[in-house]
Amino acid sequence: MDNATDQFVHNLNVKNYSTRLLTTQGAVQRAILLRLLAEELNNARQKGWQSAPGSLETRRLHGLD
Repeated sequence: MDNATDQFVHNLNVKNYSTRLLTTQGAVQRAILLRLLAEELNNARQKGWQSAPGSLETRRLHGLD
C-alpha cells in the first residue's frame, strides 16, 4: 500500500478502536483494544504522521479528554 492508503487505514483503525473502547466493558476486550490502539499510535509516530482531527490522541494533546 502507498503512504496515503496506509494513513487512511490507520485513521480508520484508531477511530474504530477508540469507539469500541467507549462501549466495551469486558476487561480482556478492553486490554486488547488498548494494545491495538497503542500499536497504531506508535506506528504513526514512527512514520511521522499527524493525528487525525478529532482523534483520541489529538484530543489528548489539546487537553480535551
